[in-house]
Amino acid sequence: MQDDELRKKIEKKYFTKSSFIETQIWIYSSFSAISLGFFFSLLGANDTTTKDFFTDISIYTFSISLILNAFIALIFSIFRDDGDLIYKFNLSSTMNYIILSAWGSFIFSILFIIFSIKAMISSIVIGVFMFFMFKKIKEEIMMNEKKEHELEMEKIRKDEID
Repeated sequence: MQDDELRKKIEKKYFTKSSFIETQIWIYSSFSAISLGFFFSLLGANDTTTKDFFTDISIYTFSISLILNAFIALIFSIFRDDGDLIYKFNLSSTMNYIILSAWGSFIFSILFIIFSIKAMISSIVIGVFMFFMFKKIKEEIMMNEKKEHELEMEKIRKDEID
């Protein structure tokens, strides 16, 4: 029982700090801005882009994300000076449902955009390219470390090391 009380005190200490509250406001505002940016990007899109199945699903999930994240950012901004109230909001099961829905809709929106055929193909090409680039970089690092090690060993053999 003491561990539970201690955990609650620690949670309250950190989760009522203004820096934590400001971080939450920043995150939900950013999610809202990205969701709104998606809709602005649709203004210049052609019909083939907007008729894609995954784009249609993204439109719905970004709509949910925009509304929920803007709502949370607004509520937390209004009550930013009352850390105890925001702490209670975060503990509320209803607010947890809203927060999980906001995060989930945003994440699924991003995933649906990635899984659109054109974006998926370009993501795969970029991913494969990055894999080979990192593999090459890793090999170069290993070669440099091996050379440094050999030079160090040579110095040890010649008694040149301090």
